Amino acid sequence: MSFLPKNLRYLRKRRSERQADVAKQVKKRQNTIGNWENGISEPSIRELYLLSGYFDVSLDDLVFADLEKLESLIKADIQTGSSFAKSTRHDLHFVAKNMANEGNRDQFWLIARELRKINEKLDVIKLNLGFNAREIDMKYPK
Repeated sequence: MSFLPKNLRYLRKRRSERQADVAKQVKKRQNTIGNWENGISEPSIRELYLLSGYFDVSLDDLVFADLEKLESLIKADIQTGSSFAKSTRHDLHFVAKNMANEGNRDQFWLIARELRKINEKLDVIKLNLGFNAREIDMKYPK
């Protein structure tokens, strides 16, 4: 399932931009951006790359993650002091450690790489929400 149309609209509105502003950045017409946001058409790989750079998100996240939902979960987590981010990191580290102990070295390294990506994404989202990285690390130690 692709979240691309929803994510494009969300990211654009989050920056308080018009479709024309995004169109100018990727050298397309405004109606093309509207078609992408409405799922009528899809950008090419080159255009996806430009969009991911412009909005500062990975290609994977732009296409496959529900960015609005993810950001709201993390924002609620930080504001309420719950431990979504911390428990997610802990759970994934636990799985990776067990796999390493069982001798599944290849799978361990694949999971370790994914953990690193998740940690980086969480840090970027937290910073985009306006929190100081030091404050986050103090609240959620790695």
